[in-house]
Amino acid sequence: LTEEQARLMKRYTSQVWISYDGDSAGQKAALRALDILDAAGLETKVIDYPQGMDPDDFIKKNGYDGFMNLRKLGGVDYRLLRARDGLDLTTQDGMTQYALKACAVVRGVKNPVEAENYLRRLANETGYDREILARQVGAIGESAGNLAPRPHRPRPGPERRYSPGG
Repeated sequence: LTEEQARLMKRYTSQVWISYDGDSAGQKAALRALDILDAAGLETKVIDYPQGMDPDDFIKKNGYDGFMNLRKLGGVDYRLLRARDGLDLTTQDGMTQYALKACAVVRGVKNPVEAENYLRRLANETGYDREILARQVGAIGESAGNLAPRPHRPRPGPERRYSPGG
């Protein structure tokens, strides 16, 4: 899939379904396609095939109705699903790695309400405090729509000094 092809698709539709094989090569291709299609401004869904099946085999086995009933994940949801790949989420290290990868995904969400929804979901999934996750995303103290980290600036106020005994 090329940027030119994505621009051509945008002329004819606003939504694209990605339907690559369910194996790891297909999953990587779907992630690359999401980047290209997102950049072109297309709403994109990724069809999630069970057990690494390819589309042809799935449709032969399950028919049109089975195909239409497959999960179609939005770009962020698919990226979050793939962020789990290869991680043992029953361990602290695995959950930490997932949280870090997931926060990188959420950093790309432009809509503040959607970003907040994903932060709450991540807090539930990982057990990490929502504020900690927001800090990792870079949204603490900012609207979630502007996720760039803000430099620390001391608050104005009276200078306080430590004095022994009081």
